[in-house]
Amino acid sequence: MAPSASLRDALMDVSRPVFLFGTVPPMEGTDLPKCKEICEKFVARGRALATDGYIVYDIQEEKGRVPEPRPFPFRPMMEPSGYAGLLKAASGKDSVVYKCVVEHSEGAFEDWVTTAKNVHGVETFNLVGGATSTVQYSGPTMSDAAKVLTKHNLSFGGVTIAERHAKKGNEHSTIASKVDMGAQWFISQAIYEPQAMINTINEYGELCKKSGQSP
Repeated sequence: MAPSASLRDALMDVSRPVFLFGTVPPMEGTDLPKCKEICEKFVARGRALATDGYIVYDIQEEKGRVPEPRPFPFRPMMEPSGYAGLLKAASGKDSVVYKCVVEHSEGAFEDWVTTAKNVHGVETFNLVGGATSTVQYSGPTMSDAAKVLTKHNLSFGGVTIAERHAKKGNEHSTIASKVDMGAQWFISQAIYEPQAMINTINEYGELCKKSGQSP
């Protein structure tokens, strides 16, 4: 991708692949000089790769996902959009920033979006919901979070998990519902079983044909 091109535009261009290099922020409380050092080392390691940009993950404790207690305390990471800003300063490349929307109140989520956009220059997000349906979350729904990003003229995608389709058989419908919210792309988890992803894509394609929509 040319330096002047936009990662946002590339992600919405179905005629070409997009290559992203994923990372997690440093631990919360890491001082700024050390964060910059970590960031610059990461950028240097990936400089030989033909990447269009980065993915910065939002690591959460995910209480309730499993019944067993943690073997060690959860250690929160640095806020992801701030680290995306450091990556851009070090590399000139933008990031897709993951955000677990349920961890904030609705007002706090919009404040976070405003800061991510205006202070850190983030335009592309991947929205993630709660880790489990057994926990009552205080934050906005995926639909409400999508409306906030649309209001601020920002673009977002979602997560698709092929193994989830193998268990529940409805991942293609979940993709379609997120597209209806405004999602422009999807990032899968690591693909361990190709057939599960093939089935998801094929069934999503059939669903689009029946509804007369473009995938």
